[in-house]
Amino acid sequence: MKSQKSHGSRIYRLWTATASLAVIASAASALGFVAIPTVEAQTFDQAAGDSLISLCNAQNAISGSDLQSLCSRGAGSTTGTGATSVLPAAAFIEERRRSVGGSEDRTAKPGASSDTAGYDLGGGLSAFVSAGGDSLNHHNNKFEDGYSSAVPTIFVGADYRITDWMTAGLAVNYSYQDGSYDDGGSFDTHSYGPLLFASFTPLPGMFADVSLGYNRQNNSRTRVADASVPNGPALTTGHASGDYDTDQYSAGFLAGYDHPFQGFTIGPRAGLNFVYSDTENYNESSNTGLALRYSGLNQRSLQSTLGAVATMPISTSFGVVQPQIGVAWLHEFMGDSRNIQAEYREAFNPAATQFTFRREQPARDWAVIDVGVSAILPNQLQAFASFTTMQGNENYVSYGGLLGLRKAF
Repeated sequence: MKSQKSHGSRIYRLWTATASLAVIASAASALGFVAIPTVEAQTFDQAAGDSLISLCNAQNAISGSDLQSLCSRGAGSTTGTGATSVLPAAAFIEERRRSVGGSEDRTAKPGASSDTAGYDLGGGLSAFVSAGGDSLNHHNNKFEDGYSSAVPTIFVGADYRITDWMTAGLAVNYSYQDGSYDDGGSFDTHSYGPLLFASFTPLPGMFADVSLGYNRQNNSRTRVADASVPNGPALTTGHASGDYDTDQYSAGFLAGYDHPFQGFTIGPRAGLNFVYSDTENYNESSNTGLALRYSGLNQRSLQSTLGAVATMPISTSFGVVQPQIGVAWLHEFMGDSRNIQAEYREAFNPAATQFTFRREQPARDWAVIDVGVSAILPNQLQAFASFTTMQGNENYVSYGGLLGLRKAF
């Protein structure tokens, strides 16, 4: 076996980094979003409640609709003082993010390229398959509801060593995020698409990886939709649901250098990941009268990664085993808190019911830690496994792992 880098596993790392950014971004984009001028920072409950009061007072509900019935019940309700009112200002809709995820703050594994093998597998063509999953949890705050989710993922791909210094390939993936909100409601996202990638080794120990990807995402959301008045019974209790699609385009770049040192290989990693998401308008359906229509979103995220990876090849009777550990610091440049525009679907004049509410401020900095092992086996096989966690992110925490197998021909 030659002491030459096997870039297939590094390409795999680049793929998982880009894919996870796109997948989790979709889970975060639960409603249609639109960037509009900043207004007073209101939660969903505040903005939707105030709009509902104005709507009912103006008798702006479609005749015979669930919304008109809700307004009628609100008009006959009484406050704690016994005064009659039409959905008083203290009324609220208990939603707390049942349908809106936070902005994407979780991406690359450390350096996105920590090699799981430091030896040549031989051959120009290689194929690989990997399967794994993540547990992604979002912290609750006044602008976003907390949730827990599982994200199983599988992908397959192949690459070809064109020259001694260049490898290129194609991979496809499928992932499924299944989540539930802390206060009720659920969501799921099916994500799938291709990734083109290339790896360059201009000098010994030095590399640069690039990728271009696309993901199609099919999203489904169900939120709790309640309305009540102070010190009184609930006016309506139920759910609001809807489906929508998102197109995501991604680009990734990573560079690094591996330096042998007393039986170890230690090297810095630096890179950028960019994702552009285009989410269509989102319409809910509900028998509560509280179904909403949300405007579409064009969203951008640019994240840098700066870290280091250490590996230690160990020769055994069945092949070369290589443990590794990587740590990276990530920073978000483009993502920002969003003001989202929505309107009641059952209003006679929906435009008159439009309201704006604010989402949480994305985290700017956090750490990702990766521990893994790979093995170069007979018959030009390579097996690898890793465990990854995201820590220090004020909005999210995640734990995940994956297993993979690579075959050279």
